[in-house]
Amino acid sequence: MRNIHKPSIQTEGVCTPEIEDVSVGPPNLPPGASVEKNNFFDRFRAAPFSIQLCILLMLLMALTAVFAPYVAPFDPNQTSMLERNDPPSWMGGQSGHLLGTDQLGRDVLSRCIYSLRVSVGIALLGVIIGCMIGVVAGILSGLLGGWTDRAIMMIVDFQLSVPFMLIVLVGIAVFGTSIMVLILLVGTAHWETYARLTRGQVLTVREYQFVEAAVALGATNWRIAKRHILPNIASPIIVLLTLNFPSILLLESSLSFLGIGVQPPTASLGRMVGEGRDYMMSAWWLVISPASFIVLLTLCIQLIGDWLRDVIDVRLT
Repeated sequence: MRNIHKPSIQTEGVCTPEIEDVSVGPPNLPPGASVEKNNFFDRFRAAPFSIQLCILLMLLMALTAVFAPYVAPFDPNQTSMLERNDPPSWMGGQSGHLLGTDQLGRDVLSRCIYSLRVSVGIALLGVIIGCMIGVVAGILSGLLGGWTDRAIMMIVDFQLSVPFMLIVLVGIAVFGTSIMVLILLVGTAHWETYARLTRGQVLTVREYQFVEAAVALGATNWRIAKRHILPNIASPIIVLLTLNFPSILLLESSLSFLGIGVQPPTASLGRMVGEGRDYMMSAWWLVISPASFIVLLTLCIQLIGDWLRDVIDVRLT
């Protein structure tokens, strides 16, 4: 056979760059252009004025609720029948109470401040518990599939088919009316909506190429869920959380209205609205004052959640 000799390639004088000398950076940019990386505080400063105002109001209400014993002008449970249903001081009230007094002569402003601790605490913990249960169930259902998916969706369908108020009534009848029991019962509200939303998002995201590449490289389900699934489904979950927070507040108000929620003399926004409904014609401030706190809370949280959706979503940053 005839030997074929390949011509030798002369490499003398040729400079081959080493790997360390090769820098990976952004593509060629026009003159004067630069890549800007904004952190959370930069985005906050660039946020609309309405968002900044909502965040400041939320911080103010949070600090007021935490330091309620030092901020409240009166004892929320101190009664004075001689000052019952006294109008606010700016409406000519004689007792000097800024938001007036209730049917037992208690200061409405002090009770609203203390109600923030109870109502917001119950709603916040309930939303967090429900979100955690639903997100974990949705990720397991969408990522594992098979009998795990069928079992979790069966539980979700059962939760949707049973009136939640019936579950709450049974739970209170069995475990009592303590605040801890109320938090756990409220935490089971709407978890099925988180589970369904998360499952649908996981079924979509797991078909992306970067997830398939992670699976091919041998990544565990925990790593896939933490590094690739959660960052891409955080936006709709946050939006759903902000939408569910007002409903949790209203649920606490409904339970207190029925007398199975927060028990007296502990003040809550829902109980204050329920107790003042019989005096709306003669003492409207008993209902308007706590209702204004509820409206302000829900509005600020919804606006902040909509803004956080654009900030956190990795597909928009």
